[in-house]
Amino acid sequence: AVDAGGNIYFTDDDAGGVWKIPSLGEPKQLVGKDQGLISTEGIVLTPAGNLLVGDGEAHKIFTVTPDGGVSEFLGANYGISKAESMAFDEKGDLFIADNEDKILYLLTPDKTLHRLIEHRDGFSPETIWYSKGILYITDSKDGKLYKYTPEDGLNVIAVFGGQLQAVNGITTDDDGVIYVSIQTDLKKKIGYLLKIEHDLR
Repeated sequence: AVDAGGNIYFTDDDAGGVWKIPSLGEPKQLVGKDQGLISTEGIVLTPAGNLLVGDGEAHKIFTVTPDGGVSEFLGANYGISKAESMAFDEKGDLFIADNEDKILYLLTPDKTLHRLIEHRDGFSPETIWYSKGILYITDSKDGKLYKYTPEDGLNVIAVFGGQLQAVNGITTDDDGVIYVSIQTDLKKKIGYLLKIEHDLR
């Protein structure tokens, strides 16, 4: 996640906590395991300028302020096993990808939780990215890239196989071109960045 000042924030499912790279500075840990963030996953910047951080061990989503304050945003009682990735739309709705239970959630601003997609064969949402009315979803387990809209539902954009199957991260540019990352072999540090141009209609 990148804020208006150019500061970069990221999570670490092994080390836990939230890390910050200032726009002019070295990486540092903003909050750690001692503050309850044990195995951090999804991260997104809120409209108010705070961070939402998913934790796969605690099965919670936390609010983290830019100065390192931590509070619970969604407790384990909401039933989200692993908030792997999150994205806001322009209305303030929050999409949450749970790749452990294979569910795509939608949380409205009043904290009403909806299960948009669940129990579908060949669907395990990994990373999500929202842009211009479209939610893009990668699925590293099944090697697929989807797009979702309320009008058209879930549709496959691309299918990956072989060394390119483990599609993970995703973003788009202003022209709608898609960029995805592939984790081919983490131990050997082999991976790819792919550029995908497609018809947005």
